Amino acid sequence: MKKEIKRGSLLIGACVVTFASTLLLVIQPVQGSKVKVTSNKALTTKVSKRNVEPTGKAGLYTKPSVLKGDKLVLSRKTMKKMDNSENANHYLRAYRVAKTNQNQVYYKVVSFDGKYRGWVYGGQKTNRFSGGLHAVKTYRELALTAEEKTATYQFTNPGTRHVTWRAPYGTTYKPTKVVKSMAPYAKDTLTVKSVVEREKGDKVYYYIASKEHPSINGWIQGKAVEPAFDTSSNQPGSTLPEQSASGQKPTAPTSTPSPDTSSPEKPGGTLNYSGTFSSTDAKVYKNAFSQETDQSVISKVQKSYKEQVIKGLSEPFNYDQNMSLVEIATKLGHGKRFTAEGGRNYTVIVNPTGSSLVTLIPYSQIKWINAKAAVSGLDSGILGMLINDELKAQIQSAANLYYKVNYLGSLVIMSPMSDGTVKRLLGDGKQLSINVEQFFEELPITVKFDIGVKIDRDDNGITAVNVDLKLDPESLKVPDPENPAKCQLNVDVKQLGLGTFPSIAAQAAIRVFYPIRYPYYNKIDQSMSPDKIKRVLGNGQTIQVNQSGIKANLTMAVDVSQENGVSKNVTVRVVATKLTE
Repeated sequence: MKKEIKRGSLLIGACVVTFASTLLLVIQPVQGSKVKVTSNKALTTKVSKRNVEPTGKAGLYTKPSVLKGDKLVLSRKTMKKMDNSENANHYLRAYRVAKTNQNQVYYKVVSFDGKYRGWVYGGQKTNRFSGGLHAVKTYRELALTAEEKTATYQFTNPGTRHVTWRAPYGTTYKPTKVVKSMAPYAKDTLTVKSVVEREKGDKVYYYIASKEHPSINGWIQGKAVEPAFDTSSNQPGSTLPEQSASGQKPTAPTSTPSPDTSSPEKPGGTLNYSGTFSSTDAKVYKNAFSQETDQSVISKVQKSYKEQVIKGLSEPFNYDQNMSLVEIATKLGHGKRFTAEGGRNYTVIVNPTGSSLVTLIPYSQIKWINAKAAVSGLDSGILGMLINDELKAQIQSAANLYYKVNYLGSLVIMSPMSDGTVKRLLGDGKQLSINVEQFFEELPITVKFDIGVKIDRDDNGITAVNVDLKLDPESLKVPDPENPAKCQLNVDVKQLGLGTFPSIAAQAAIRVFYPIRYPYYNKIDQSMSPDKIKRVLGNGQTIQVNQSGIKANLTMAVDVSQENGVSKNVTVRVVATKLTE
């Protein structure tokens, strides 16, 4: 567990670096004649053409940096960090351009969240970005899968956290919300019209359309919607691969919308699988992506499939939604291998929800893929500060185990599968939840991990599947109590032997440190039991602090006062003692 927070030294270091960077940039002399701005006008080109990123070659100033009186807003080092950042708010929008009598061009920019604004050196030509800026495309359009074009969806957790936008959030300057909450539209039937992926952060956004309330149509984060599946027959691992004849993703219709970045202003429905199947309906492929065209070969392969794989199955085989997907797949031999006349081996792929129920693919063209999952993001936020490497390892192991139980199981991933099918099987865009209290009793919250699936493929299909379980920082926030108890913090520094003013400074530093170390302070609900309150506030614990020049052991004593069985008042007494040299 991290026992020390060296915030003071970090702040001092940051100030020194910032001051030095500012000094170096401001005192650079201007050679030659006096520099003057000869033009300063608003940019009128399409706004999507004015989205830029800093290169780190120039800082951000309150006015063009060659003029007197300019002040540094962001250093070159900070601008370079923004370029490498995955935070979409670190994009910039250029909206004015100025030119000097020495052919120097400066652009006035603002960050996407409006936090930073100023001038950046942009080279020597007004018709392109150079120097401290480079043009950027903030998103890329993805092709809709065949399923996404026809399926219907529902909101995952309708509320205020994920709403529809005029443009995908993070792709333009200050996009506007279509509505403030999706809760009134929780039962709407949705369709996906277009899909994009942000370049920063790799988040996927869908343009959704509501059948019942078209006025809410707009862009929403992918994990905020889900297929309206019948959950009784579509548990993780039960859906089976979708096979396309070409092996390529279908092209998105030209009529689907693209993000509207000119104004500052995923896939589903109920699965309807039913029908009849005979062995002669099975599609035969000559390689991973191309269908067999020789009818004599097709007939021989279908015959071998019937005799070796589904020998005991009555034909025609009738199936419908009363049967689970796994049951259908098992009866039809999903994943089994057989040898056709002529000695060639084939593998059976079953997909009850696809255009072809059974596909027979040459075994040599198929690879079994072992999906690998890894946890990321544990070094940030409250967890990164409070827990040690051993506890992090335990949480990582738990997250991996929970993911395998809920998604991987005995799932078979094969190289001919489509990206859309694999991502849906592995929960891409969904979240995995773990209660941290079992590892760290002072933090009884449920943390969530965003599931992201990355697929590598070559001409023969999928070559690798990697799953990133990325910690959602929003889930680390301690919830506000419905009925807050009154909390009081008393700090005793007498045993440190300090003078009057150093004692006041030490008390102030400890008052800052304690709520950071014990984030449930001032977040206690009256319904919490005294034992739990004492546990989350560190009762009886002794920890070390090294902050603002104060080095001490801190021992906590927590007292809980109850009235009529509810916790009304909480008093925390922190006693500081000298560290043993």
